[in-house]
Amino acid sequence: MIDPWGPVEALLLAVGGRDEHLLAAVDEVGLRATMDVVRDELLIRCAVPEVVDKVAVQLVVVHGDQRAGLAFTFADGSVDAEHGFHDGEQPTVTYTVVDILRGLFGADDAVTPSRNVQMCMPKTDSFAGGFDWALRQIRTTSALVAAISDRPADLGRLSMANGSDKWGGWHFYTPHYERHFARLRDQPVRLLEIGIGGYDDPNLGGASLRMWRDYFRRGLVVGMDIHPKPGVQGPRIRTVRGDQTDRELMTALGAEAGPFDIVVDDGSHISAHVIATFGMLFPHVRPGGFYVIEDLQTSYWPEFGGSTTEFTSPTTTVGFLKTLLDGLHHPEIDGAEPDYAALNIAGLHFYRNLVFIEKGANAVEGLPVMRTQPKARP
Repeated sequence: MIDPWGPVEALLLAVGGRDEHLLAAVDEVGLRATMDVVRDELLIRCAVPEVVDKVAVQLVVVHGDQRAGLAFTFADGSVDAEHGFHDGEQPTVTYTVVDILRGLFGADDAVTPSRNVQMCMPKTDSFAGGFDWALRQIRTTSALVAAISDRPADLGRLSMANGSDKWGGWHFYTPHYERHFARLRDQPVRLLEIGIGGYDDPNLGGASLRMWRDYFRRGLVVGMDIHPKPGVQGPRIRTVRGDQTDRELMTALGAEAGPFDIVVDDGSHISAHVIATFGMLFPHVRPGGFYVIEDLQTSYWPEFGGSTTEFTSPTTTVGFLKTLLDGLHHPEIDGAEPDYAALNIAGLHFYRNLVFIEKGANAVEGLPVMRTQPKARP
């Protein structure tokens, strides 16, 4: 259903462990495949400074007695990299394989003590020419090092940088997302978002998928849309074509790509679709994870199956969510027969047009029923 993640998944999982576990993962996938992962990640992260002429920068990664290289070239507002080593002299940045993987995918406090940067002497005797040449080296080398060591901005800035509407414009979701997702930021999360955007253009959309990838440095992101989106795929991003009400597809997706730490429903926004999708996918969310539904305003729009008068109808998204709130309190309700959702929802967090459903065990015995008898009149 989705392309296999390959070596990147093994490395992302191992980055959170001890050095020996990470080294074992590198040995398992191979140094060349590890360098493929490093190259792909750096090409999406590396900012391109303004340079007039081509500038070459060499990245060297050391693994025991092995040395692997990526030859970076900055030119014309773009950056590219090939396996191997540049001919001649150029700035060289060196890391051990553990340090570069922790620099790319590690926690916010990850350090890279092995980093070594060697610059070159100018290729001209002219002071002005030498200064300009050195400045280009500094800019490009700094851009490469920053792509490895800098931590991404807050989610709002990442939303704007990637062109997502989850911050600004119609929605102001990212502060709420950051409040709930911050504790997962350095974890190897699996995230599924329904609704990629770009309508039927196979190469458009995916802004929020890229935002999630940048926010979760160890994350694997799956996007699902009713239109095929092969042009949106990239490092740590996979796409699936399908209808969110297709039970066979959703069950297979949960089994193959899950379990998910986060599911975001930004799909059709039709109440019947939203409710059906929750029933199919919520079992595939890990305990401690979140199921998020966006654009709850459509619950009040008749053209989306909502209602402007029947606010408690379980056929509307918000009405259905109110039943989940009752299920959360099932131990306190006489004769309640809890379903899967009632037994596995630890909390519901509502914001305007947005809800977070927190997965967790909810089987604690309720308080004794307390009834007070009216006092007799004298």
